[in-house]
Order: sequence, then C-alpha cells, then structure tokens
Amino acid sequence: MAEIHVQEHSTRKKHFIEQMIEREEEQFYHKLKRFMSESREFKGFLVFLLIAATSLILFNYFEGKGLFKSLYWLVTTVTTVGYGDNVPTKNASIIVTMITMVLGIGMLGFLATQMTEKIVSANVQGVFGLKKAKGKKHYIIAGWNNTAEAVLKEFVKENKSVVVVDSKPNPGLAHYENVTFIRYSQIPCVGNPDWLKW
Repeated sequence: MAEIHVQEHSTRKKHFIEQMIEREEEQFYHKLKRFMSESREFKGFLVFLLIAATSLILFNYFEGKGLFKSLYWLVTTVTTVGYGDNVPTKNASIIVTMITMVLGIGMLGFLATQMTEKIVSANVQGVFGLKKAKGKKHYIIAGWNNTAEAVLKEFVKENKSVVVVDSKPNPGLAHYENVTFIRYSQIPCVGNPDWLKW
C-alpha cells in the first residue's frame, strides 16, 4: 500500500514538473513573439541584416572575391574603418559600396541609439521611481525605513516581485532584480504623523 502511495506521489510530482516546464515554455514563446512584433530594436536589426546580406551577396557577385573577402569588405565598410585593402573595382560594386555605407551607418547608428536609450532609461527610471511595475502578484512596500528594508531583503531572498513606493528617490534599490521603485509625493506611513490626512 505504501509503495502504491509513493508511486502515485512520484507520478503527480512528475506531472506537476512537466506542467511547470510547459507553462514556462509558453511564457517564453509569448514574450519572444511580443518582443519580435513590438520591438523597434528587433525590426531595426532585421533591416540591418537584410541590408548586410544583400550588400554581401551583391559585392561578391560583382567582384567575385569569395564570401570571406566580401564579408571582410562589409564589416570594414559598415563600421567605417575602410582599410583600403579590399576596394570595389567595378562600377556596380562601387554603387553597392556607396549604398551600403549610407544605409549601414544609418542602421548601426539607429541600433546603437536604441540600445543606449533602453539602458539609460531603465537606470534613470529605476532611480527616480518612474518605472512601471509589470507583471502580476507584486508585494508592495509603502514608505521606506529600516523595517521596510528588512522586509524587502526577506522578499528578495524568496525571489518575490516587490514594488517599493516612496516619496524620495532610492538609488540603492536599482541593483535588485525583482524590485521596482515608484516615486509618489504623498505616502501614508505609520511613522509619519500626517498619515491619517492622506
């Protein structure tokens, strides 16, 4: 009887783990699909790849130097290094080179700008409390003091998503992975004598 109970428990546990893995895969594919459909960076990267692949194929076709030499030409042209050791010799490949220079530099600039904007905006929003809390099931800490900090550390140990709402920026919260800081001008707090007026 005990052996049957152990087998049932093991089967249920295995089924539960399979369901968790399936749910994680679904969430991953959903996030990936949303990223690909909504992300300007992803669309820009696809356009850049299209420009690079077209330029590579055309340069190789007109110059006949092989894919490796053509790839070398592409990298030195798009990055504006241009060593001068692998230059176009035919009119058609010169036109391809000019178009690649203009479009390639533009797309690299766009991608660099988008990446920089994401990094800076995430850091600034996190420090000044302008970041929106995403997802579900957050624990909310209103106000900031030693007790709130201790509670936050316990939540972080348990890998819980936490939203800290306070009136003053708190740069120390930016290094936590599952913590969002939101700045609010008036927060009721037990330690604040005006908390009942809120």
